[in-house]
Amino acid sequence: FSRLRSSTRVVVASAVFTEINWVFAITRLVLFTVIPLGAANGIQLVLLAAAVAVIRLFRPGETERMPAAYWLTMLVISAGCLFALLILESIHYNHGVPNRGLAVILPCFFAVSLLIYFLYYVLAAEHRKTELLTAQQIRQARDLDFYDRTQALCGELRSARHELKNHVAAMDSLLAAGDYDGLRSYFDGFLGESRAAIGEFHCENRLVAAVAGSFISAARAEGIRLEVSAAVPDSLPVAEGDLCSLLSNLLENAVEGCRAVGGDTVRASLHTEKGYLFISAANPAACDVLAENPALRTTKREPAGHGCGVPLIRRIAAKYGGCAVFGMENGWFTADVMLCMEEADG
Repeated sequence: FSRLRSSTRVVVASAVFTEINWVFAITRLVLFTVIPLGAANGIQLVLLAAAVAVIRLFRPGETERMPAAYWLTMLVISAGCLFALLILESIHYNHGVPNRGLAVILPCFFAVSLLIYFLYYVLAAEHRKTELLTAQQIRQARDLDFYDRTQALCGELRSARHELKNHVAAMDSLLAAGDYDGLRSYFDGFLGESRAAIGEFHCENRLVAAVAGSFISAARAEGIRLEVSAAVPDSLPVAEGDLCSLLSNLLENAVEGCRAVGGDTVRASLHTEKGYLFISAANPAACDVLAENPALRTTKREPAGHGCGVPLIRRIAAKYGGCAVFGMENGWFTADVMLCMEEADG
């Protein structure tokens, strides 16, 4: 974020410096020559106040991601304006330019430079909107793919449960025959198939089990222990797509946060209470995340396709009459989501 703040400050500083020079030039070359000193100083202060007000009003955010070409172009334009001012002053002092001409040219340059700054602000805002839309589309495609894979895993789970009675019958026959070696071999094979189908996590809700199991396996492969506790019924009044997106985004963000600081543990929980579904996730953090990044924007080097997980979490929470709260607690970054299941029923 320091690079983002630096680029924003450079743009704002260049705009302020440019406008101040134009105001002083207007005062020095035009106003002092045609009106009294006091009135000229008063107009100068008004112009400076107007320039500062415009720059403050349309100041891009310090965490706004802007292509380098945008703010470099702004610097080049500012430098060009200052160069034009030097040329005008040189012509005025060496060859003489009528005050009427300067009275038109200098205010026009002043207004145009402010307009260019405003256009820069508009372009940066539009770029951010386009980038966010692209990220949302990519995230949606990823969520849909993950949802499809989760549904397939749920299908495998149902098949495994359906076949369970057949496996029990087969093992019972081996036990009755005293074929303990065969029973052991059969049981080992059945256990391996069950783990592959059911995954790393078990709870009454098949979708929650499939999503959590998938992330537990992936986190384990990275040396991260994902601890999940879930006390939720098999059926929830929340659309499966929303529940899948919400839980997967919370777990993905927590695992990424843990990975970023070299941590080894992530905690998550789901439970229902008094008509509400509560979902929380926590990961260790090296600093106060909210103090460094209050908007919780993505810090990835390639922002395309990222940066919409938190807005998506908040949007789903709001859809079900709930809320999403992010905070810090004893060196852990926490994300707590509450969904109103009665709202979902209605």
